[in-house]
Amino acid sequence: MNDQSQVTVPDFQLSPDTKREAEHLKFGPEMEREFLAYYARKIRETVRWLSIALVALWAGVLATPLQLFARQDPHPPELWAYIFVPHLVFAAMYFGAVRPALNQHLEWILRIGTLIVGGCVVFYTPYLYPVQPFTIMMLFVIAIYTALRLRLVGAAVTSILVTAGYYFVYERRQPDGWVLHMVPLLMTHVLGLLSAYTIEVLARQDFLLTRSLAAEHEKSERLLLSILPETIATQLKAGPKSIADGFAEVTILFADIVDFTPFSAKLKPDELVSFLNEVFSAFDALTHRYGLEKIKTIGDAYLVVGGLPVARADHAEAVAEMALAMGPALQSVCEARGLPLRLRIGINTGPVVAGVIGTKKFIYDLWGDAVNVASRMESHGVAGGIHVSDSTYRQLKDKYRFEERGPLQIKGCGTMSTFLLLGPK
Repeated sequence: MNDQSQVTVPDFQLSPDTKREAEHLKFGPEMEREFLAYYARKIRETVRWLSIALVALWAGVLATPLQLFARQDPHPPELWAYIFVPHLVFAAMYFGAVRPALNQHLEWILRIGTLIVGGCVVFYTPYLYPVQPFTIMMLFVIAIYTALRLRLVGAAVTSILVTAGYYFVYERRQPDGWVLHMVPLLMTHVLGLLSAYTIEVLARQDFLLTRSLAAEHEKSERLLLSILPETIATQLKAGPKSIADGFAEVTILFADIVDFTPFSAKLKPDELVSFLNEVFSAFDALTHRYGLEKIKTIGDAYLVVGGLPVARADHAEAVAEMALAMGPALQSVCEARGLPLRLRIGINTGPVVAGVIGTKKFIYDLWGDAVNVASRMESHGVAGGIHVSDSTYRQLKDKYRFEERGPLQIKGCGTMSTFLLLGPK
């Protein structure tokens, strides 16, 4: 496997404090609410299929009651509750799981429903299955602690109430009931409590890890979007492939701080970086305001483009507005520091190819003659001026004022008619 195909997956570890919170089964108020919502979402699929399975299981359990109905006249009226009430409970469990609005109440639906079904088991199973009530109760307690996915407190309270009802209704009448049945049943509770505790601790740890992973994912998303346009980032995440698009017409802006090299020699490294960061942050804010795409910075130069990666009809106008705002933005930063610096800006409109290059420290970049012309507009411009090509002038002449510079000999481009953008009409 080559180096480019190797991916390192972050190893997320829980801190000792969060581990203790998970083991104590209690987070802070806000995180606890978040966990409860997460846990409800996590178990709803299990509850949905469990409620369907219980309907099928209860249909098999109903064989004896239906036989009694056939043999007895009048039929025992209490058997109607034994037959139909659990089905209503299973239906409530199902709808609590499939309806998002009910998810926050899902555990209470399970608790109350389990008590109702438990009452049916306690009062009617000894009557219908006199030889097997203890076995059925053991299975019921085990199901409360495991299959229902109740949290520890809910599972413990529910199963203890059901067991207490079973004892008072049936076992206390038996001479040896405590020794033969209740002791094993209490041992089942102990094992069930350990199981429910382990399940909830693991669920809380899973919640913390999922939360940490989501936070890391959000950070990586923000980092990726700070490097690439959103549409390009989406394509890149879809799979490894070459990303390149042609655009028939965009407007490119190059900006450079005049005489920055001799000025930078007088600054300390941290002062230099602080100054450029403040300037480029102001330019980034303008890029966002006018809906443009920042491509890169090279030293003290700033490259931005309008009309990609999503095409727009007013790309030249948006770039012009940003160009007019960049000078005052630089002056605002310079005045606070007492610096006499100015911008030199060049703009050109034309076709380009844009795409992602590189596999490490990749960049979204532009190619084409239109980019070269925009760079020449900047280098042949004037300090404090916005130098535009004829193609950009034709896009903006109806809305903006210009000063014609006349035919200029542009390096690598020959003689060109160029203009200085002065402002809106």
